[in-house]
Amino acid sequence: KLILLDSLLQEKSMMLFCMRSLFILVVYKEAAEARATFKFSEADQRMVVDDLLGGTDSTGRTQLGRKERLQELLNTLLTEEGWLPSRVLSMAVSLDLVLPQPTVPIRGATTDCHHAEVCLDLACGKCYDPMTSLHGNCGDLSFFKCSSVLPPECLPWTCATGSDVIPAFLRNFASRSAGCGSTSLNIVTSENTNLPVNVQLTGIGLTMTSLIMCSEESVCWDEACNLCYDPLEQYHGQCPQFMSVRSCRDLPRHCDPVFCWPKNVNETIQELPVVLREFKQKDISQILC
Repeated sequence: KLILLDSLLQEKSMMLFCMRSLFILVVYKEAAEARATFKFSEADQRMVVDDLLGGTDSTGRTQLGRKERLQELLNTLLTEEGWLPSRVLSMAVSLDLVLPQPTVPIRGATTDCHHAEVCLDLACGKCYDPMTSLHGNCGDLSFFKCSSVLPPECLPWTCATGSDVIPAFLRNFASRSAGCGSTSLNIVTSENTNLPVNVQLTGIGLTMTSLIMCSEESVCWDEACNLCYDPLEQYHGQCPQFMSVRSCRDLPRHCDPVFCWPKNVNETIQELPVVLREFKQKDISQILC
């Protein structure tokens, strides 16, 4: 089954390579880092997917039956192994497969890039997951900008764009690990950073006047509350869709939440499947310096 799945993935990769010249590429720049990215729209993705799957018939089934076979293999992997390789999860999201259980553990971190936390890609106005190489909506939780937590080799140079403009919350400071030993506080403002229209700043001076070690921790999955937890804002909310998160059990002891505090009173439980990193994250801050 794994061999068949791998062959289908290779076939998909070849089609992506062959069709790259058909895309209309639009260049954007994140002013603070002068990083060029190329637009990869929903229409571009649909063209690639339809070419792989052969389109759909009047019943909604793909003409070549590939999507249905991949869905069966995905379900079997989760049932028999209890987790998914990160590249299989990425394929499932790209092909709009159904994640059949509330929490989907993933493994397969093979590079330093894969160990990095989900961050906000200002060149795209969306969150980026280095583990799965997927862009997505950030939801109501806060994230550091990608250029402050990722080395240049790990930054995406394509932009997965969508038709909807959804607000995202950017932490307005760089973590101390990104400062390479510097004692200065690096503040992000609208004057020194070109912010997309959907990105709002949050953090020191806005929602608090002091930072602690817990403030630098990334978003995590709080199983006891059935929601994700934001250590900076100190509230719970929906986990960002298809973005992988670690367990809050990996937080330093005194940063682990002991109460459930939803940001929105109408969202008290997780509604979409949670992609959970089932491995110990490596500290990649040293390679930033």
